[in-house]
Amino acid sequence: VYTQAEYDALPSAMRGDLSGDGKVSGLDLVYMGNMIIGTREKTAEADLNGDGKVSGLDYVILVNIILNQQ
Repeated sequence: VYTQAEYDALPSAMRGDLSGDGKVSGLDLVYMGNMIIGTREKTAEADLNGDGKVSGLDYVILVNIILNQQ
């Protein structure tokens, strides 16, 4: 769970870049999926809707971000 202050402190360019490679891609979907099922530690960058948790809704948002880049 993340505080609103932690979420607000993230640059918008970092939101969704879970792999840290400077871009949002399918690799980030893999990272987020692992966070959701509990095999990877959750990070504030993965909380795309700012509700303080990482869930399937964040995954859907990330898919839309990736699709809209094309």
